[in-house]
Amino acid sequence: MDYFNKLKSTVYSVKATVDSVLPGNALTRDFEWLQHVASAGPGLLWKVYKGYKKSNKREVSLWLFEKKLLDKFTHSERNQVIDSIRRGVCQLTRLKHPYILTVEHPLEESRDSLAFCTEPIFASLANTLGRIDNMPPTIPAELDSFSFENVEIKHGLLTLLHALSFVHTDAHILHNNICPESIMITKRGCWKLAGFEFCSSCKSSSDQQVQFDEVRYDDCLPVFAQPSLNYLAPEIILGGRIDTSADIYSFGVLIFAIFNKGRPIFDYENNINSFEAKIRELKVMPLPLTNNIPGVLREDFKLCFVLTPDLRPDASQLSRIEFLDSSDVKCLERLENMCQLNVGEKIEFLNELDNFLGKCSKRVCYWKILPWLIDELKIPVTASAALLRIICIAKKLTQNEYQLRILPPVLEMMKSDDVKVRALLLGEMQFLLENTPQSEIKSSMLPFLFSSLDVQVPALLELALKSIPTVIHLIDSKTMKNPLLPTLLRLATDVQVLSVKVNALLCIGSIVNSLERWMIMEIVIPTLARINSHEPGVLMVLLGIFQVIFNNKQFNLSKEIMAKYCLPSLLMASVENSLNLVQFESFIKLIKEMLSKIEKDQRLRLEGDTQPLQETFCKSKNENLIINIECNSTKPKGSRLSLEEKKRLAYEQEQELRLRSQAPIIPIIASKEKQAPPISAFDELSFSLASSLELGGNAKQNTSGNPFRPCWQNAAQQSANSTEPFSETSQGDRCLAQSQPIIPLIPPPPPSRAASSVSQAVKKSNTNLDDPFR
Repeated sequence: MDYFNKLKSTVYSVKATVDSVLPGNALTRDFEWLQHVASAGPGLLWKVYKGYKKSNKREVSLWLFEKKLLDKFTHSERNQVIDSIRRGVCQLTRLKHPYILTVEHPLEESRDSLAFCTEPIFASLANTLGRIDNMPPTIPAELDSFSFENVEIKHGLLTLLHALSFVHTDAHILHNNICPESIMITKRGCWKLAGFEFCSSCKSSSDQQVQFDEVRYDDCLPVFAQPSLNYLAPEIILGGRIDTSADIYSFGVLIFAIFNKGRPIFDYENNINSFEAKIRELKVMPLPLTNNIPGVLREDFKLCFVLTPDLRPDASQLSRIEFLDSSDVKCLERLENMCQLNVGEKIEFLNELDNFLGKCSKRVCYWKILPWLIDELKIPVTASAALLRIICIAKKLTQNEYQLRILPPVLEMMKSDDVKVRALLLGEMQFLLENTPQSEIKSSMLPFLFSSLDVQVPALLELALKSIPTVIHLIDSKTMKNPLLPTLLRLATDVQVLSVKVNALLCIGSIVNSLERWMIMEIVIPTLARINSHEPGVLMVLLGIFQVIFNNKQFNLSKEIMAKYCLPSLLMASVENSLNLVQFESFIKLIKEMLSKIEKDQRLRLEGDTQPLQETFCKSKNENLIINIECNSTKPKGSRLSLEEKKRLAYEQEQELRLRSQAPIIPIIASKEKQAPPISAFDELSFSLASSLELGGNAKQNTSGNPFRPCWQNAAQQSANSTEPFSETSQGDRCLAQSQPIIPLIPPPPPSRAASSVSQAVKKSNTNLDDPFR
């Protein structure tokens, strides 16, 4: 979050700066200014901003010079600096060469500033060598601890020599300021020549030798108003014939600075006297100029510092030295000139590029090779070959770099109908999915995968089927239902190519646990059951799918589905002659497991149906009893009951209900030693009625003799067994203590004729009940 806040504040500060410096400037109207990325030009006065054109969103670099930087100088000095800056931009705009910086929009001047627009640049060579004058407070991360690789230096020097050769031979211009501030490094890693503020035109002498106008250096002028003294040739300061060899001397000093972290051979501190003294020393004894210079370059490098200008090599000769004549440099040079090759030569070169990619660093691939390969994607004939090398480079990059530079062209190529391009993308789909945001996968890659399932090329179908399980978690239920699942089932059932059929079934088996239950029951299983194949590969994949579905408790495979679809299909497959013993046993094992589950579920269902029927029967029987009692107690037609008759009938109903609700009587069997005499039916009935009516409360349990015998019979038995003499008082007390409290029954009133008929009806209905005393 802090990073985004910091970036936001930087953008706002840049906008405020530009708005204050460029009021009414055309570049603010046509271009969008972003962050400050570099500085360049004499004294690094130019600020270089990243931006893009508003009309077509094309990336550019916007150059800004603020006139307030010259406020400390006099008016004439200020005007002289501004004039040289105007002259340099105008000269740069007129020159057109692949290795000279391209101007996209000419110079625009306002009261407070000058500005123009060029192709996108990364930084100036001075910035990469450690000079950060006029740079933003926060140095871009790309410039932190920056260092060049040998192949970058070789190719950069070669491009500068090509540019100098054009300037000297074709444009007839002497640059006069070959230094790190005048060299720009583009976003493609190409070194390009700029900084023509102090260039001079040629003039013909009497001997027909090419000469150029003299450049005067005045150490009283600001350093911004004249070339860098540390890189000037001796003849420019000391006098003499000035020709193109003066730029070659400056080029030699530039080589020394590149290999020595930006430090030139001599630092004259903008003092002509110091310059003259050092040159005199150089005439007497040549200084060892081989510090950190590669051995293969040293001899050619020394030729650049010969004090006799005619002995110095020209730009064309230097471009053919051994140091620059390497296979790596030639490969990069051919890559930049691919537009000039025919189709056959392009294909041949791209095939040769594989060896170079294997030994190149990530930065060289990212800067110098990748942009040219992306351009080749626009040509259908070379698109597949270029895309293959782009993906090889992508595997060296970080995820952010991949999403920034490679993902956009890859997504664009997914719209292509070229079979080779589709096959390449499907083959690398796993890598692409791992590095692509989910939003892009859903919007671009999933439609590409689904469309690849409809082609008629078996190889593409196999590659697409292998990629589907990887993205199954990103597919919603609606898309799964239609079109994905029907397409997979169609490939598994209708396509006759065995490899496609097997891969389709494997894909279904991989995603089956991600499907919903209704999809399995209504779509997948019925369709798979119709597959009739004799190939062991197909049969074993089908077995695996059924096994996965059966073992998944979430699906809860029903016995009806197993009996109707699964078992018939498995039984038919198990008897195929193409199966071996191990495969047959796998089928039989699953068949037995399904049969066991069917048996268990069916038994539970049948046993569960019997118990509710019994409970229903008992409940209906009790309800019929109550209904019969209520029906029999209704008043006969044509009669009217008195209050006494109603009481009697209510009493009889209550007695009947009490008898029905009483638990069955279980007699207690006495031991053989003290066996009680038999109880008469009358005694048993009397005790039962007394207990049911609770006339005497809760009677105490008789601990001696039979509990169903009256107390007087128990007392008689005890007296018969007792050895004590009979006493009437004691016998009466004992009988009274063991007897139950007696509450006399109030006899009901005598029944009337109407009541007697109702009573008979009640008794008649009671004969249908199970009477335990009958």
